[in-house]
Amino acid sequence: MKNKILKKDDNKEYSLIDIELNDFNDDDEYNNILKCIEYSYTNKKKLFLSIETKKLTIENVSLNKVYQFSIFLKNYKKKDVQYLKKTTIHIYNNTIYDVLYNLFTFLTKPIAHVVIILHDNNEIKLIKDFFP
Repeated sequence: MKNKILKKDDNKEYSLIDIELNDFNDDDEYNNILKCIEYSYTNKKKLFLSIETKKLTIENVSLNKVYQFSIFLKNYKKKDVQYLKKTTIHIYNNTIYDVLYNLFTFLTKPIAHVVIILHDNNEIKLIKDFFP
């Protein structure tokens, strides 16, 4: 199942992008996510991401891609100006939460503030903040 950009509000100063993340395994789908971040840095625009993972399962997540993403984040954190300002990720699966927890705790710190909201039966079970 392909990832979808649900909404893109783009103006001169910032981009607000809502992504439905269904696949973090396929090379093309993975690269499309990176392009969202790279676009803001190339155009020197603030970026706010909201990621919805309702249909994402652990079978659609490559741990190799998670590791590659940690390297991508480490490289972007070295830039003089940080355009990614905040990411909010809605999670519906404890295993996906564990992958993200390990990404932002052990592999790398995020570029900007990340809020993970873990949902369970249409209720918020946990809100976890990660900071650079």
